[in-house]
Amino acid sequence: MNHQSEETFCCFGCKRKVKGPSFSCSECGFFLHKGCAEAPIEIQHHPFHRDHLLILRQLSSIEG
Repeated sequence: MNHQSEETFCCFGCKRKVKGPSFSCSECGFFLHKGCAEAPIEIQHHPFHRDHLLILRQLSSIEG
């Protein structure tokens, strides 16, 4: 008999439910979509940041 887990996990990058290709750490419960892991850190010409380069950074658990 095949049992599937009903548990869902949240992506630490976009905060959406993890589906499809992803990266995870079973020790600390970290999950990240493959697309979020491969997203650029710097974005040029973002619609809400037209006058400067948008640089994304990770908040530490202390800051967040």
